[in-house]
Amino acid sequence: MGSMQRRIGPNKVGIYGILQPMADGLKLLMKETVFPLLSNQFLYILAPVISFIFSILGWAVVPFNLGVTLSDMNLGILYTVGISSLSVLGIILAG
Repeated sequence: MGSMQRRIGPNKVGIYGILQPMADGLKLLMKETVFPLLSNQFLYILAPVISFIFSILGWAVVPFNLGVTLSDMNLGILYTVGISSLSVLGIILAG
């Protein structure tokens, strides 16, 4: 049996597993970054940043409660379609 099956589950880390996302984030930051040999390193780093930014910008027109949005636009559906089409740029850059 490998060490993957013997790890402590998220329900055992902290109070009700609340520290598990922090432990996973720290583990991700400590990993070594590997770049493909013939890639543009700037675009390789920029691709997930672009995808993240456009996915967060999509939440600007989502109503959280009656009259509570980050941005009250008349063309919210057009904005959503435009932002979602731009988020594909991160996927294209990553390839």
